[in-house]
Amino acid sequence: SPSNSLGISPSASAYLTVQYPARVINMPPVIYVPRKLPGIIRCPVDANPPVTSVKWEKDGYPLRVEKYPGWSLMPDGSIRVAEATEDSLGTYTCVPYNALGTMGMSPPATLVLKVDLCSDFTCTVFSRFHTQFSRLNCVCLPRIPLTLT
Repeated sequence: SPSNSLGISPSASAYLTVQYPARVINMPPVIYVPRKLPGIIRCPVDANPPVTSVKWEKDGYPLRVEKYPGWSLMPDGSIRVAEATEDSLGTYTCVPYNALGTMGMSPPATLVLKVDLCSDFTCTVFSRFHTQFSRLNCVCLPRIPLTLT
């Protein structure tokens, strides 16, 4: 144990901050975006210091977000899609960067359009008392005829 001539053992404490290049964590293999509705394509990142930029590829080519009407790059590097259509389909990869660089490209993620099966979705609240809800009934009116077998 440490000692000094004063008879008091010295002590010290410190905080350690580990910095590392930006890396992609848990990129989903499939990205589901609702058809003809807004959606977000995320690049899940872990970085310290924080991410400064994210570069995207679609189908192996650099993605130029400005070429897609209604698309924009968000501050966190995600892509905001105003209306997901067949033009959105493809395989996406991202590369995040921070002041220390990058640990590389994400695994590929395939964008799939979710089909909205309901043309109308309505809910009715039933209550026992005027201020207390007890049940919520919802009904989906199908866009296409459903066949039950």
